Amino acid sequence: MVWTSCNSGFSYPPYVLTFSVKGNNIYTGDYNGGGFYKSTNYGLNWSLILTNYYGSNKVLSSLVYNNAIIAGIYNYGGANILLTTNDGGNWTNVSAYYPPWIYTDLRSLASYNYNLLVGTYGKSIYSIPFNQIIGIKQISSTVPDKFYLHQNYPNPFKSNYKYQVSDSK
Repeated sequence: MVWTSCNSGFSYPPYVLTFSVKGNNIYTGDYNGGGFYKSTNYGLNWSLILTNYYGSNKVLSSLVYNNAIIAGIYNYGGANILLTTNDGGNWTNVSAYYPPWIYTDLRSLASYNYNLLVGTYGKSIYSIPFNQIIGIKQISSTVPDKFYLHQNYPNPFKSNYKYQVSDSK
């Protein structure tokens, strides 16, 4: 068994506390202040998608939920939860203006029953419904046990008109 270093794209070996996966992409944060990174080739190379958000980014945790990527960071202003829905193009701070965990680390993020759970370093566990931060709403709590596919009639793809081809010169 041979282990291979996968640090290509970092300025120095990162201090990694978290990984998240979305499709073929892997996301990780660097606690040493290097920001938040993405890999599209199974972790062989990394590209920076978030850096220097109000000071040094100490990325402590991350989570993928539906189309959103969520990162828990700690910087000079305190702890924040950032969210992107366009793969790191734009980030939004979805923390409250002064969240209850403001002067502590966000140690873990989890998705449970349509809620985001935030685990902190010595301040408690907090929860918020995802629909309050990313606008996804549950339309029903029931799951269908079967479905039906009926014949469509009249066929919308069959034309009711007769076409005539004229040979005019």
